[in-house]
Amino acid sequence: MRGDVATSDATPATGPSLLETAAIVLRWRRYTLGLPVAAAVVAGAVALVLPRQYTVETAFLPQRSQSSLGRLAGLAAQFGVAVPGQNAGESPEFYADLVASREILSRIVTDSFAVSPSHSRMALVDLLNGSGDSAAAREQDAVKRLGRRIAVSTDPKTGVVTVRVTTRWPAVSAGIAASLLAEVNRFDLQVRQTQASAERAFVEDRLKAAKDELRAAEDRSAAFLVTNREFRNAPTLQFQYDRLSREVSAQQQVVTTLQQDYEQARIDEVRNTPRVTPIEQPIVPARPDSRHLLLVVTLAALVGVVIGWPAALILEHLRRARQWQRGDVEVMLGELREAVPARWRELLPK
Repeated sequence: MRGDVATSDATPATGPSLLETAAIVLRWRRYTLGLPVAAAVVAGAVALVLPRQYTVETAFLPQRSQSSLGRLAGLAAQFGVAVPGQNAGESPEFYADLVASREILSRIVTDSFAVSPSHSRMALVDLLNGSGDSAAAREQDAVKRLGRRIAVSTDPKTGVVTVRVTTRWPAVSAGIAASLLAEVNRFDLQVRQTQASAERAFVEDRLKAAKDELRAAEDRSAAFLVTNREFRNAPTLQFQYDRLSREVSAQQQVVTTLQQDYEQARIDEVRNTPRVTPIEQPIVPARPDSRHLLLVVTLAALVGVVIGWPAALILEHLRRARQWQRGDVEVMLGELREAVPARWRELLPK
């Protein structure tokens, strides 16, 4: 029985050896070596041919307003009137979205900028090559192109909003960044004045109503004093007088608060001081942005390896499969020769 036992050890299946790998690399060198090199050369050439870019960075800090809307909120709630909170639309995230909004960008694309001091000013729509059948279509396309050249970020700790503008021209990049700050200030001032105007109208109406209510309370208190001159000796009359006095005092406080808020709203309505504080002014960059040539070439070569090696392995597998199939055909032909008569074997393919 010992002779029936297999004495040869099975060799575990392993991956291709170093020699086999080298053979695959050399056999399919167009894919394993040529493709990564070609991809790196093409990527480097494209990076060198593309025009240089210039990035301008600017930063600003939005200031929270000290509007009287917050003081009015509690007072207006007593009368069933809803007043928006004072911090609505004042977060850094709001200003980050505002910078890249169509409202701001559509105003900038209609402006003109000088590529350099020696060149005349050109409309940004023409500089960005806005395409379209009409002026409106060209402007919309320019807005999209400009939006792709603007990057906005916010710092959640400090609330600083950072804006980066990238174009092919250093002066244009700086001009767009400066225009963005100006447009944000303009929009913010317009919104604040509109809110202050609405607040002033609301406070004015409430002040008139509060004065009427104060006058009515004072009339009731005066009528009580005329009717009841000796009220201090009567507890019931004394209680009524105290209640009327408290009502007059409360109405006087309301009128005083509304009068202060009305004057503040009138000031805010004509206030033109900027609320966006620039931290870093845009300046014309002296040097273009880095091409990151080494990174581009390395990534392109890695992409070539990722594509070339699987292709080489697939081709190697197909080559070996064809060899195996060719061997099977030779075995079948040999069996066929043995099966047919001898006089017919010469007709069979060798």
